[in-house]
Amino acid sequence: MEDQNEKRKKEGGNELRLKEVIKCNVRAACPLNYYITLKAEDVVTLEVDEYEALVMTRCGNQKDEVHIFRKKNKPTINPPASTELEPSNSDCAVEDPDKICDSRSWDRGETRRRRQRRRRRRS
Repeated sequence: MEDQNEKRKKEGGNELRLKEVIKCNVRAACPLNYYITLKAEDVVTLEVDEYEALVMTRCGNQKDEVHIFRKKNKPTINPPASTELEPSNSDCAVEDPDKICDSRSWDRGETRRRRQRRRRRRS
């Protein structure tokens, strides 16, 4: 965090204070790659945001490197569902639960055919 704060100061940004590590994954190799999601607070505005970081830990006496440190994109909020009362033009009819979408029925039929082939091979 200290290295990132130094970079932010040089770029005219505010210092960050670590609040919480949300998630950390590691890929074992030499170097070890840590993928970290964290919450940090801007010490001036007190705004808390999520950040993503990729940290490579080096073997031996070499210094660890932060390859990525960025603000995490906030997920977009889905638009509200339509409240129209007219029938939809979709292949899937909501009012008829027995009717299945073409893509889903194809998948089910394909899966059924695969099972039948496996049974024939076994017998």
